[in-house]
Amino acid sequence: MRFAALRRQKFSSQGALADEAGVSQQLIGQIERGEVESSKKLGQIARALGVDPGELDEQFVSAAEIIPKRTLLPEVGRARMPVYAAAEGGPGEIIITTDAIEYSAWPEPLQHVKEGYGILLTGESMVPAYRPGDTALVNPKLPPMSGEEHIFYAQDPLSGNALATIKTLKRARQDAWEVEQFNPSRTFELPRTAWSICHRVVGKYNRR
Repeated sequence: MRFAALRRQKFSSQGALADEAGVSQQLIGQIERGEVESSKKLGQIARALGVDPGELDEQFVSAAEIIPKRTLLPEVGRARMPVYAAAEGGPGEIIITTDAIEYSAWPEPLQHVKEGYGILLTGESMVPAYRPGDTALVNPKLPPMSGEEHIFYAQDPLSGNALATIKTLKRARQDAWEVEQFNPSRTFELPRTAWSICHRVVGKYNRR
């Protein structure tokens, strides 16, 4: 397993890594045995190993410096809608630029939502719903809705440990978001203790 190989390169024992990362040795052992696929402690473990969280779990993408703070901090009175670029950070994941690459006229779904924004997508994990080059239109004020695409954020971007992904919400449970991607097709969970922020996608501009 890649995790075990990475650990052995830098630490002689599971306990040594656990001490450096500030987590339990039990958690390190569970990850090495494949009993735990993801953890909200992943960022701490990745830092101890000197790697990006995405190298340990493809469901996570480190975006400490590039999550758009405007998505979470309202800018009341903006004259035009900001559009952010996205880079593919791993299978099914996106990394969003900090600064808007452009400002466009407000589209009809967001005309009265001054906190709204667009994301110019890349990657093919959400094909056919969203294709590379499509611009997802996001309304952060709407509640989550099953069957709709959403942008999920883990932790607070201002803390320097933010993560982001776009997926279809299948079911919102008290402890986790049950989500789906299309290419390759799979359903999995994002624990709400980590992925606490969910912004609904309300439309799109087709590829340019």
